[in-house]
Amino acid sequence: LKELEATGGVTKAIETAAEDAMTEAGLKDDPVARREALRGIFVPRLARVDAATKAVERRVARLADAPLQLQPLIGAFVNKRLLVVKGEARDATIEVAHEGLLRRWPSLKDVLENDLGALLLLDGVLRAAHEWHAAADQNKIEFLVHRGTRLHYARQLSARGADWAKEVAVAAD
Repeated sequence: LKELEATGGVTKAIETAAEDAMTEAGLKDDPVARREALRGIFVPRLARVDAATKAVERRVARLADAPLQLQPLIGAFVNKRLLVVKGEARDATIEVAHEGLLRRWPSLKDVLENDLGALLLLDGVLRAAHEWHAAADQNKIEFLVHRGTRLHYARQLSARGADWAKEVAVAAD
């Protein structure tokens, strides 16, 4: 235990592995490219924010939905055991192996904090959609909570980009 603490513990191990993955993918020295790559992989695909606790949590996503240009970085994170791929081919999913990556690694934590409000809104949209789908047909009208201003903000999520639009569309289906 003393040796683990002396080396910085699990947090330092995750940070070191993440930085090694960024270097392996050729993103060590360009802060703008790093931020955009992290946003492209994690926001909104692999991260969510719990509305009650405001804690960042992992989400499961389809690997096929990840941008092709970010596959080398995803592969580097998988090699460092920070992301986990489950399944085969088009059905494969991807998720964060350690929530410490989302909560403790400064580079990713900054990216997620930048999108915190949008992630909270998306969580609300997804939760409302789940409740609507689960409701009996005669009660569905009671679950239409996104009207007026809430609907306007929910629609703005789609305008943030293709990944956001896809998440909102999935909720609407």
